[in-house]
Order: sequence, then structure tokens, then C-alpha cells
Amino acid sequence: MNATRASALVLLLSASFAVSLPAHADAVDDYVQSEMKKQNIPGLSLAVVKNGKVIKAQGYGWANVDQKTPVTPRTVFQLQSITKTFTATAIMMLVEEGKVGLDDKIEKYLGTLPAAWSNVTVRHLLTHTSGIKDFINEPTVDLKKDITPEEVVQSLANLPLNFATGEKYSYSNTGYHLLGMIIHKITGKVWGEFLRERIFEPLKMADTRVITKWDDVPNHAAGYGWNKDKLEPGKFIAPTILAYAGGGVRSTVLDMAKWDAALYGHKILKRSSLNQMWTPATLNNGSRTEYVFGWSVHDYRGPFRVGHSGAHMTGFKTTITRFVHDKVTVIVLTNQRAANPESIAVGVAARYLPGLLLSSLKEKPEPDPERTLRLKKCLMDLAEKKDSPLLTPGFRADFAKSTSRAETLSARLKALKSFTFLACDDVRKHGIERFGTRVSRICNYKMIAGDETRYYTFYLAEDGQVAFYQSSTE
Repeated sequence: MNATRASALVLLLSASFAVSLPAHADAVDDYVQSEMKKQNIPGLSLAVVKNGKVIKAQGYGWANVDQKTPVTPRTVFQLQSITKTFTATAIMMLVEEGKVGLDDKIEKYLGTLPAAWSNVTVRHLLTHTSGIKDFINEPTVDLKKDITPEEVVQSLANLPLNFATGEKYSYSNTGYHLLGMIIHKITGKVWGEFLRERIFEPLKMADTRVITKWDDVPNHAAGYGWNKDKLEPGKFIAPTILAYAGGGVRSTVLDMAKWDAALYGHKILKRSSLNQMWTPATLNNGSRTEYVFGWSVHDYRGPFRVGHSGAHMTGFKTTITRFVHDKVTVIVLTNQRAANPESIAVGVAARYLPGLLLSSLKEKPEPDPERTLRLKKCLMDLAEKKDSPLLTPGFRADFAKSTSRAETLSARLKALKSFTFLACDDVRKHGIERFGTRVSRICNYKMIAGDETRYYTFYLAEDGQVAFYQSSTE
């Protein structure tokens, strides 16, 4: 494979299926192609859904670079952790039937478990608040070797919890692996078979199944990574690990649009159950998380949004982003592990929901000029890798993990032309946390550095310390 040539092959290959709004078609296609080029994405499948109906479905680039197979809306991708939306829904179906209690201890369903797990409930698994180590990302097993569900539990048996159950949120794939085991114990069906019978077949999601042997899946995309300025094949993961209940589903954007429509139409769950799935989880200290039952929730600014993304070393990065009140959903499936489909999804949504992006906000006089100076100083300290008192300890430690972030920030600051205020929101009622710190305000600024314009979002603690920041081009 010629990697340089492959990375450039991100031209538009439109699928005849596409049903789009003419006012948006060119703008969306141009935007997606531009992002694919920036992010070195070989192939991408997109669906935009409004009121449960597909208004745009399009494939771009290559499903397989070597074979020059174009992506279409019917190309099959590994969903990875979007799978959790299905597994959580399956659990809630059993809750509605009175077969599972959210606050039941998991040992009720799984029998003898490690003693450290004695306080873990079904709710803790769903919300990533159990404290149980992540068997995939820490990891506790060899990801290249097949393993049984019980052997996963055994790999964790003698390891302590990462924190006391319910104390904090920390993403753990093990929780959803255990939820799959609970589904099996209660129904007598492997979790994937339960999903097939109760969700996929009723919704006519014909191309959606649990991954068994990936090579046997027709019309599937190949996975890639981006390393040292070139594409490389995705890494191998043993089939039994790849097919676990937290990341084992494969699908298409057209099938995912059916999933979205079913949620709006309450064909699978009652409205009350969905509301529960989208209500932020509460920790032991009363604070809340942005992750609930298989969905992340964002409601501090703009439209109420729920979604989930997925990624792993097999070479896929995916997202479903649902603007619930506007009934607009954007599904983006890519075959490049380092891609950022979440930002693409929001960028696409902005073409249908005006005012969504920071770039649509007008610059304003800063009501607190001292804050602007502190935030600029915070960025300078990060770029210089200083142990700055302007940062919370948790964010300081996280930022230090990557040298490239500091180098990129340093280059921007050297070319800085302006740093101007856009908006600042009081978010205390939303219970947002970053690295264990409760966020009080979220403030947005526009930075011009050289020929580049970027938008910075700062998550501020009550005392003004920066608990997190992120930047984007829109």
C-alpha cells in the first residue's frame, strides 16, 4: 500500500441512495471532505436524520484503500463503544419487565464475585461508577487471545478497585462486559442474540449484528490508524474480546438511523425509561456525571444533546450525536482510529441547526478582564509545562501526559494575534465535573494565531482554576 497516496484519497464518492436537502448538500459535502483531508480519514459514512427520517445519507472515500472500495451508506463499520447504547437499552427492557433492578447488587445475578465488588449494583455498571478496573484499557487480559466471559472476571479477581464504588466516574469496559453476562444469566440467551431478537430484527436492522469473524462480514470497511504521517492497518483483537457487550456490534448508518427513529418513537422503551437513561448519574457526594446509561449527556449550552462514540485499535472511530429536542441526529462512522467524528458530527449538525457552533457567536466586551488575563497566563503555563496554580491538579496531570499538546499550544501562542471573549455560562446546576473537580462556569474565547482561528472552551472551578480546556476550529 502506498500510504502517502492512500492518505490523499479522500475524494467524494457519492452514493445514489442519498436523500438530502438541496440547501445543505454542497455545504455538508464540502465540510466533510475538508475534515477528512485534515484528519487523514480514508473513509467515512454519514447519515443525518430529522424527525426519524433520513434526510441525508452519504459515503465518502475508501472502505478499503488497497482494493479501492468506495464507502456507501450501506458500508458496514465496527461501532465499538456505541454498542453500549444497545446493551444499556437491553438492560432497561429487562427493568421494564421486572426482571432486573437497577439498584440490585450484581452478585444477585452473577453469583460469587470478587469480594471487592460486593457493593456494585447494576446502576454502577451502567454509569461507569463501579470502580472495577477496565479489562481492555488497563488491560488485565491479552487482547490478542480468545477468552471466555468468566476468564475476564478471573483476570480481575485479585485486583483492588480503582476507587470506592460510587465515588467517581471512570470509564470501564468491564462494566458492560458484566452487563452482557447478566443479560445471558437472566434470559438464557447470549447478549448479542437477545439484541438480535428484541431490537435488530424488529427494527429491520438487517446489517447490524455482533461481530464474530470480521472477514466474513460482507461489504465491511477495513480499519486503519495514522502513525508517523502514514496510514497503517488496524491492530488485531481476538474475536471473543472484540465481540464483547461494550463494543461488539457492527452496523451501517442506515441501520443506525432506524435505531434513532425507534428511540424517538418509543418502539423499544417507554419514554420514562429513556428519561431515566438520560438523567445524569449521581455520585456518593451528590455531584453528577455527564455519563448515564449507555449515553453521554450534554446540556450546558445550546440544544439538549445525547450521544456516544466508539474507538479502538482495530482502526475505527464512530459517533452518534442526537439533538433530542430538535429531533436531529448525526451519525458518523469512520475507519481511522485517530479521527474525531464527534467534531464532524457537530459541524454537520450546525448546517441544520444555526447558532450551534462557537464560530457563530459574536465577540463581546469581557465583563471580567482579569479572567481573560488569567486564562491567557494559564495557556502560557501549559505551553511552558509549568506546575501552574491556575490549573486544577487533575487537569495539570492529564495535560502532562502528552508532550505534543504543549508543543502545539506553544506554537500557537508564539503566533498569537488576538484572544477575545465570546460567552461565559454558569453551569453549577448541571453537575459537570472534570478530573474530579466540579465545574462552575464554562467560558468561550476566540483566538487568532497567525493565519489560524480557533475557539477555546475553558471549564472553570468555583475558585476560577481551569479544570479543563478544549479548542476547535468552529
